[in-house]
Amino acid sequence: MQLSKISGEKYCRLPIYPEHEKMVKSEIADIKNQGESFCGTIIVGLFIREFMEERSWLHLLYL
Repeated sequence: MQLSKISGEKYCRLPIYPEHEKMVKSEIADIKNQGESFCGTIIVGLFIREFMEERSWLHLLYL
């Protein structure tokens, strides 16, 4: 949040709900990198979060 003020860039924290977390569960792999046909940005964020352990992270979406 402080960096947003310094840089002048805006950001938006997306919600992560239990139903989103269910979308990345897999019977074969540790985690899927794609969910349903919606919530793509949130699903990618969950995928990244899985591998970041205790580190801070940020998923950037370029439009």
